[in-house]
Amino acid sequence: IYASGQLELFLPCIGRDDILKKMQTSAEETPARECFHNVVVCEVNEKHTGKECNLEKDLSFLMGDFKSEEIELINAVGPSYWGRNICLRIGIPSESKLSKAEEKLNGDSNIGVSLTITVASTSVILRSGPCSISHVVWEQMDKIEL
Repeated sequence: IYASGQLELFLPCIGRDDILKKMQTSAEETPARECFHNVVVCEVNEKHTGKECNLEKDLSFLMGDFKSEEIELINAVGPSYWGRNICLRIGIPSESKLSKAEEKLNGDSNIGVSLTITVASTSVILRSGPCSISHVVWEQMDKIEL
């Protein structure tokens, strides 16, 4: 619901030591699209009456502090439940940059992009059905060898 505040996630860019080295040696910011191709957000698979949260219309998505305007339902058999599409593809804004997150246990640096999900609609209430995220999946870009 709107009063819940933001859900903040950090999606790590795994296995891209080339980008990590570049970020350590250069002050230049690295576009998130150098690592990430797609992000998919899915809601819980529950029966709906039509009054519940609509992921596509009631949520707002920030990727690396920039609002994603490219949001589309995935219309396929796998990401649906009782004939209802439950997953969205979230586009990576061109302005989004990779950032570093320090691990508290061993002090390692991870690179990735922040994903902030906010209930933008004040009409979503607990009684009619809150917004519930079941999982987030991302597709990474492989290192391009020249």
